[in-house]
Amino acid sequence: MDNQKIAKQFLSAIEKNDFNKAESLLAADFKFTGITSEPLDMKESIRLYKVFAKSFPDFKFNPKFINEHGEYVELTISLTGNQQEDMPGELKMFKSLPHYIALPEEKVEIIVDKGKIESMNFHVVKDEGIVGLFKMMGFFTPLDEKYP
Repeated sequence: MDNQKIAKQFLSAIEKNDFNKAESLLAADFKFTGITSEPLDMKESIRLYKVFAKSFPDFKFNPKFINEHGEYVELTISLTGNQQEDMPGELKMFKSLPHYIALPEEKVEIIVDKGKIESMNFHVVKDEGIVGLFKMMGFFTPLDEKYP
């Protein structure tokens, strides 16, 4: 299976709230980087997507695949979705968002090896895309240190 197809399957599984399928496509040492102050492992990443799914049950990545170079898959995503409820659990302390989000495109790099996604890295832009969404939620992001 080509790496772009694996990336598409992962994004589709997340959109469909099929977290078992999504997790099955991730390597055991998977790392999610770029938008949080520390890298997230596989379990933390899936937990983050579950939080989004709970609040934005119809969210979409809207991926546009740019290129595939061996194990590297380059794409852009633009999250959209309707907020149906406040953030669950301990995240309730964060601000509620507008009911509809349509975030600007963000560049993402996914690395696939031996049929499993090893990493997903977001190229962040201050206060835009997912970083902007995280800031609205009250999360600290890596860019907060660079651009106070």
